[in-house]
Amino acid sequence: MKKIKKTFGIAGLALAIGLVLAACSNPTGGGSKSEGGTPPTPKPPSTPSTAYSGKIENYSGNGDIGAKSIRTADITDLTNINLEDVTKRWEHIGTISGGTFSFDLKNIPINAADLQTIGDPGDMSTTTSDGMEITVITNTFTVSDRNAKVMSAMVYAMKSGDTGEYSMYFGKNVTGNTMTASTVPDYTYTMTTSGFIYADRAVTIKGSFNCRFFFSDGGITIYSNTTYDYALQPGWNMLYIQQTASGDGSGLTNTSINRSTPFPDSVWYLSGD
Repeated sequence: MKKIKKTFGIAGLALAIGLVLAACSNPTGGGSKSEGGTPPTPKPPSTPSTAYSGKIENYSGNGDIGAKSIRTADITDLTNINLEDVTKRWEHIGTISGGTFSFDLKNIPINAADLQTIGDPGDMSTTTSDGMEITVITNTFTVSDRNAKVMSAMVYAMKSGDTGEYSMYFGKNVTGNTMTASTVPDYTYTMTTSGFIYADRAVTIKGSFNCRFFFSDGGITIYSNTTYDYALQPGWNMLYIQQTASGDGSGLTNTSINRSTPFPDSVWYLSGD
């Protein structure tokens, strides 16, 4: 069961947001604390936005799914906005004060050696690793340019001295209940989140990928159904993911929608431990 919960962690969203660079889509997400805000101002597709600003407000999340109430003190103590890429490199990109934030990805140095080609999740095939068996059911995943290279990144709000890490997302409130050994068949949640991808050229990623996860530790089966509709432009791109999960009595079914446009009624929110 610990392995299952680890797979469900919010840290795994980096893989889902990272275009499954060579992996099957993460079967579920994790807990969050939601906040208010305004969406970034859209720009023409040929010039992805690099500057973002907004307002994060107090919100009491659903504690059953790992969210915690963000106190006013948590927001007023936050000062820095940092970006962490897949190499674990940190870059200071903005500030936050009293819940109002702004950051810009424009001047982040890009190391060509850190960029990766976009893997096909179908390459996973049937695999057994660390007690988890992955079986591909259907795969229509397509990439317009297989020479394109990308790099995923996450944005964090932090306190002075780069402590008190809170992930920043643009999406919706988390709703759902806890997954435990006795409640797996009844586990359910909905979460909308976001992330960033740097692309070295224009490229589209489309299609769907469905697979089955079987965890020998607990005998749990998870069916993961993922669709992709990404239209990346050269430079940094903001991407959006909506995940829902529900139990059917014998296991879980997770559905993930990945696209380049925000979901309706999205807001800026924080997620932290």
